[in-house]
Amino acid sequence: MRAADLSAPCLTKVSNGVALCLLLALVPSEASSGCTDSAATNFDASADTDDGGCAYNCNALITNTGAPAGARCFIFADGKWPTDLTGAADEGIITVTPGEHWIVQGHPTGGPKLAPAVQSLSDTRFAVVGAGTALDLRYTGLDATASGAGPARIDECKTRACGGGVAASNAKIRIVGCTFSDTSASFGGAVLAVASSTVLIERSTFTKPSGTKGGALFVQDSDLTVLSSSFHRAQAQTQSGGGIWTHGSLVNISDCSFDHCTSGGAPALGDAVYLGCDTGSCQPVMIRGTRFQPFDKEKTAVIGGSWLATVGGCAEHPCEAGFSCSYQNYSLWCDRCPDKTVGQDGLTCLTCEAGKQAAARPSLPPLPRSHLQRQ
Repeated sequence: MRAADLSAPCLTKVSNGVALCLLLALVPSEASSGCTDSAATNFDASADTDDGGCAYNCNALITNTGAPAGARCFIFADGKWPTDLTGAADEGIITVTPGEHWIVQGHPTGGPKLAPAVQSLSDTRFAVVGAGTALDLRYTGLDATASGAGPARIDECKTRACGGGVAASNAKIRIVGCTFSDTSASFGGAVLAVASSTVLIERSTFTKPSGTKGGALFVQDSDLTVLSSSFHRAQAQTQSGGGIWTHGSLVNISDCSFDHCTSGGAPALGDAVYLGCDTGSCQPVMIRGTRFQPFDKEKTAVIGGSWLATVGGCAEHPCEAGFSCSYQNYSLWCDRCPDKTVGQDGLTCLTCEAGKQAAARPSLPPLPRSHLQRQ
């Protein structure tokens, strides 16, 4: 049963000279199930729960993910991955053909909306190298332990194992609804991205990944966006960044959770996040709607480098109009302005002047769950 929207505006109606306040609320509707993956051919935008019945074809995936025409698709079907994908592995590494865009699509098996539900590619890693090379990894589970050196085409990996699940250099990777379980590597226990790569990770789970530096993610001189994802017991064994290690990168971490992540060394260098920068032009990092458990102001997030990266505040990263912005435990939080107030700058909510009332705000987007349940 969907909850009524109790934040709907009050409208004033005059009856026989008496002002009456009428609360407009959404009528509760029955929960429904269907395909919740927007890239599927049978996506149902009204579904609350995935029924495990999503259907895929390459044309729809290219269109719905925004991939370029001619992208290659590998779709899990009939209980197995296509052999032209699994057969491409060389010592456990599948290398995306330089200059190509690959889509690797698992099959959601059903469950709460937006929850990762995947098919595994066990003991397999991906290498994505070179301008114009891209990988869309969707609803796929990885559990590889990287040993030795490699991928060899990435300079940072010629003497060490990098990227326990995905390693990218000057490339684009998008990871949606995936799980990384017990992956490990020297740099980037789950994902490594360097040399002007672009990384988007959404609705994914990292469970017990480990590395020397960057227990889950190692990102250097690249763009990183992580949305609605969770990091459980990620570990940087001897160096920094138990969950995420970044350096010289544009970083956006929103609506995520970090649970008992740890880093090595004494003192610990960023149990959850390490942010580093060596130039004077570092842009403020955005961390919004994100929880760190447990929270330790000395250890949870650490800023390093010869120049200090900064965690941007409300001035640098205001909320949308109609919301107020606050800062707590290294994260920004956006709260909907209450009735009879207005918020035009995304920073504060102001009480309406006497005789005036706030305009109706039915079009405001819903906040992610993490915003609504702050501790």
